[in-house]
Amino acid sequence: MTLNSFQTAVGRLLREQNDTNLLPALEFSEEYRSYFEDLHDTAGFRLYAGIQRSWCIGRAAKAAPLTLSVLPDEQRRLLLDDWVNAGGGTQSFYEVEAESFFDFISRRLIDPSPELSLCEFERAAQRASMGVNSVPPTDFSALTNPACCLRRGRYAAVVRLHVDPGALLESLQRNEPLPEVSSEPLVVMFSPGISQLWSTPTADELALWQAVEEPTVIDSLLASGHSLETIKTSLARQTLEFVG
Repeated sequence: MTLNSFQTAVGRLLREQNDTNLLPALEFSEEYRSYFEDLHDTAGFRLYAGIQRSWCIGRAAKAAPLTLSVLPDEQRRLLLDDWVNAGGGTQSFYEVEAESFFDFISRRLIDPSPELSLCEFERAAQRASMGVNSVPPTDFSALTNPACCLRRGRYAAVVRLHVDPGALLESLQRNEPLPEVSSEPLVVMFSPGISQLWSTPTADELALWQAVEEPTVIDSLLASGHSLETIKTSLARQTLEFVG
C-alpha cells in the first residue's frame, strides 16, 4: 500500500466514520481491510475522530453565529450534528463552506419565519463584508466601450425578508424575541459599497439587478431603458461589476 493510499483511507474513515458501507467499498486486500476495521474501533482513533468532530462543529458554529443563537438548543445541536455527519466542516475554503452551511440551515427552517429571515440576512451580510477590502475602485471609463460587459457583483445579493432588518437587528441587540413575520416581504440589497452593507434598493436598481442575471453588454442594458446613472451607481456600490 502506498503512503497516499493509506492517508486517503484514514482521511475517509475520519470524514465518514458513521458510514457503515465505507470499509467494504475501499479497494484493498483482505489484510488491509481487516487492518482498517480494527483501526476504526481503537480508542486512539475514536479519540482523534472525536477531536476532529468537535473542531468541525465549532467551525460550523462560527459560520452562522446569529442564526444559530436564536434557535432552541436541541434544534441547534441537531443541525450541527447533521451537518458534520454529512461531511461538513472539512472544506479548505471557509467562504465556500459557510455558503453551503447557510443553504443547509435555510432548507430546515420554516418559510416564512423570523429565523429564516435572519439566516438570509446573516448570509448576505457576511458575503458583502468579505468584499469590503477585495474590490478595487471602479474605473468608469470602460463604460464608453459598447461591448463592455457587466454582471452581478460577486459579493452582492438581493434577498426578500419577511422581517424588517432594522427591527431584526434591534431585537438581537436587546436580546429580545425576534419580530413577527410580515405578510409582504421586504426586498433588501447587500453589497460591500453600500453603507452598513445593506439598503432598500430603488426600483431602477432592482430592475437593473434583475436584468443582469447573466452577463450583459452595456449597450443592451441602455437599449432596454436602464440609465447610465443607475449603472454607475450600481458599479460604485459593487452590486454590479465588469466582466474580465
